Amino acid sequence: MLYTAYRTYTELAAQTLSHLASISPESAQMHRILAQAQQSQDDFTGAIAQYRKALELDPMLPGLHFELAQAILAKSTDEPSRQEAEKELQQSLVEDPGDANGEYTEKLRGCVRILKKPLSIMRRLFVFSRTLWKRGWLWERP
Repeated sequence: MLYTAYRTYTELAAQTLSHLASISPESAQMHRILAQAQQSQDDFTGAIAQYRKALELDPMLPGLHFELAQAILAKSTDEPSRQEAEKELQQSLVEDPGDANGEYTEKLRGCVRILKKPLSIMRRLFVFSRTLWKRGWLWERP
């Protein structure tokens, strides 16, 4: 039963994506889909480029700044990346303070603050994971 549902929805998704690609290959949504696909394959550089292209085409598309911030933090947690992700998170809150991602935006901002602390990398990872666990965020999925 589950396999049949999986196959049905996979086919419907493929048809919908094919239709979107044929009618609007350079749309912001198409670039978002490409970004999500690249991110799922751990190609964060490619995902970031696609998210940026989507933002060029439609800077007000809900959730794009949040998704870009996630990709940036997944790629690197160095200081310039943290600052860039923080800027994108701020923009996501400005665009739609009531967005469903708002709670996760706040969580990511907390994570960025934790990663800024001057600790060894192992200590930083321990503090980060312990904080996520204490706040009940470790097993949640956005």
